Amino acid sequence: MKGPPDAEPGPDVVFIGTVLQTASSSVAEVEPAADTVVVRVDQVVSGAPAFHDHLGEPITVALPEGVEVAEGDVHVFGAIAWIFGTGLAVRATSVGDAAALAAALDADDHRSVDARTQARIANAELVISGIVRQVSHVPNADGRPISEHDPLWQDAVVDVHGQLGHGAGDAPEKVIVRFASSRDIRWYQSPKFSVGDRGVFILGVPPAAALTDAAVDLPDGVYLVVDPDDFRPAEDAQTLLAEIDERGGEQ
Repeated sequence: MKGPPDAEPGPDVVFIGTVLQTASSSVAEVEPAADTVVVRVDQVVSGAPAFHDHLGEPITVALPEGVEVAEGDVHVFGAIAWIFGTGLAVRATSVGDAAALAAALDADDHRSVDARTQARIANAELVISGIVRQVSHVPNADGRPISEHDPLWQDAVVDVHGQLGHGAGDAPEKVIVRFASSRDIRWYQSPKFSVGDRGVFILGVPPAAALTDAAVDLPDGVYLVVDPDDFRPAEDAQTLLAEIDERGGEQ
């Protein structure tokens, strides 16, 4: 088993993850120990592109001394890279809750909004401006009990005002976006919609599989919006619209 580095630098990655197994390992190079856990990466708050490649996948996390977690827990992990081998192993420098996530987001202002926006627009199926006209709850199809981490899906009907960017063809009159209304830590950043909300929706960008476990039966024509970069409220949309204009303006 490789020994962890002696120094404790700042985190290479900050991510939200669900603890799948305690005293375990998903990497052949790391022997299971009391302080190693297998964590599914639900969302990368900040980190190099290599970490984003592990969205929805289990990785091994070595916990800081004295920190204990339980299976099913959702935490915010600050971590440094440890092993890239048969899988990914990281060494956590911090394990926190929703307050830690808020602090991580405040500290993450250096990320380039323009770069993120460009990437999402490039991969989007549809980019529209519109207003939310109706919001309804999505029934629990399989009748399973609702857990504390359940997304509590809701559907928002959006009246489309315009189609933007590279989308081809006529703009639809309406679209339906499915979003997580839960305030649980796993869905802390996901956009929440109410009747009257206006803005720009970047739709059809493939989300992390871990965030869509409860939406596997997503109907045709319904778009999942779980990433904070997939919606810009009207008052914050000017930068986004300027970016789109540079790529050809409205269709």
